[in-house]
Amino acid sequence: MATRLGAGPMDEIDVLHTAKLMIEQYGVEAESQATLRADKAFLDGTIEVEQTWKRVIAAIRALRAEKR
Repeated sequence: MATRLGAGPMDEIDVLHTAKLMIEQYGVEAESQATLRADKAFLDGTIEVEQTWKRVIAAIRALRAEKR
């Protein structure tokens, strides 16, 4: 999946787009896949990337809540 993660801060549109792509690609596993990426970024010491993935996780949750 091509995203701008790691290429500097993402704006909210990019975060939302990434969340939608994660849902399309991983379905019910989207949040856990994004969490794995956030954890890896933390372990790698790339805190900005970790924070971005946390924003993607929040967007995934919000998109799922809208569908209920």
